[in-house]
Amino acid sequence: MTIAAGFVNRDGVLLYCDTQQEGGAMKLYAPKIGRFEFPAGKIGFAFAGNSAFAVSAIQKCAARLQRITNPQDVIPELEKVHDRQYRKTVYAHPDRSTDWSIPYWLIFSYWHPGKGVFLFATHETTMRSIVDLECIGIGKELAHYIVRPTYATDLSESDVIRVAGYMLNRVKSYVPGCGGPSVLLCMRHDGTSEFVSANTDELQQVD
Repeated sequence: MTIAAGFVNRDGVLLYCDTQQEGGAMKLYAPKIGRFEFPAGKIGFAFAGNSAFAVSAIQKCAARLQRITNPQDVIPELEKVHDRQYRKTVYAHPDRSTDWSIPYWLIFSYWHPGKGVFLFATHETTMRSIVDLECIGIGKELAHYIVRPTYATDLSESDVIRVAGYMLNRVKSYVPGCGGPSVLLCMRHDGTSEFVSANTDELQQVD
């Protein structure tokens, strides 16, 4: 199932996730986070749940956005593609009511030229704007419980990396299905973005 999260901060948006993926009797470690550019901006993404369905939806979103030049059309187009893909892969699946591994969840960070970075998250066919933080996946309840007391939207990127890293380490320690190395994607209001390597030793405590 995994754990992924998005955090609004003073400098932009931070996406954070583990790398453990499970399917049937198989467990592997692979990125569940990424980014792509298109004419109307940049998108960062993270996902939880069914990896195949989530990646397919993200690929469809990326292909569609390559044809979008007006920033005002980006979120409506994302909503349309996500709605269509979720209905096709999840709602139409014959085992949806009995197989817990079929659904998926997405987090998007969108850099709007001239306006900065915004955070969005999906739930089933819907997509909504997030003003602070969102956690998805099997560890989301524990993640919210851990991170809420020490997180605020006016924290700097570096402070949020520490807070988020502490949360993710605790979730990986206690929640089955969450594990592997942590991956961070920082998207900033100035248009820059980068993957950041987390120093595990520094993330064991929050001052």
